[in-house]
Amino acid sequence: MRRILFIVNPAAGKKKSESLIQKISEFCETNLLNFDIEISKGAGEITKLVSTCMKEKTYTDLVGIGGDGTLIECINGIEDFSVRVGIIPMGTGNDFARALNLTNDIGKILTIIKNGKYTLVDLGMMNNNRFVNSAGVGIDGEIIFDTQKIKKVIPSRFAYLLSTLYNIHKFKPFRAIVELDHEIIEGKYYLIAIGNGEYFGGGMKITPGAKINSGKFEICIVKDVSKMKFLRVLPKVYSGRHIGDESVTMYRSNKLSIVTPDRKMKLSADGNLVGKTPVVVHNIEKKIRMLTDGNI
Repeated sequence: MRRILFIVNPAAGKKKSESLIQKISEFCETNLLNFDIEISKGAGEITKLVSTCMKEKTYTDLVGIGGDGTLIECINGIEDFSVRVGIIPMGTGNDFARALNLTNDIGKILTIIKNGKYTLVDLGMMNNNRFVNSAGVGIDGEIIFDTQKIKKVIPSRFAYLLSTLYNIHKFKPFRAIVELDHEIIEGKYYLIAIGNGEYFGGGMKITPGAKINSGKFEICIVKDVSKMKFLRVLPKVYSGRHIGDESVTMYRSNKLSIVTPDRKMKLSADGNLVGKTPVVVHNIEKKIRMLTDGNI
């Protein structure tokens, strides 16, 4: 018998996540679904909460209510990968929800959850850290680091924009040696973006063509260029038109290792800082059972 655990991130969606509790409860009761709803106490608490709940009861489904950060915290809390995982997107970026073709229609998403159909999607590992959507080395880590400070006084979306502009001004490209499946490359870069999904940073289509169940990452490497050139290319990322620009090179690989000889670089995975270089990233094909409508 199915039993669904809903995990609410109260900080997501400008605190709108909590307002969905009544709708979820009414839907589940009407459709005779066994369910529990738990509210996390704050950032970083979801993984522990999921782990505890999973040990106390046998759940067949786990649904996060929040953004990409909420989703990966939920996934970090599971040991049994036969559990079906879903997301009700209420975050700032919701990049992985885009990869799953999910809408903002709560009724449609709850129907997907009720139907129980799932798609097997790839799980990324960045050293020992899991991710499902994207990972990165370079300017993105600095942007995330500064965003976390700025958003204490400014809303998240504006904080991310301000942090991006600030870091474009201050960031210095880094030297890296990157070993892919079939080649080794070396150079100075602004960013190495590793995509399981196509989107990154709240709507940037940085790795167009990435497939969440292909067994390989799409990798976008932005070379050392002038700041003016970087600023001209940046807006193109939102539509994927940066592909083909001389400052951008695309690769596809199941595994990669990155060494930055001159300085340690921050690592990001699904919008979270998870350490510093050196790093090994690999793809575990079709590991997660994501609840979807099957149209992926």
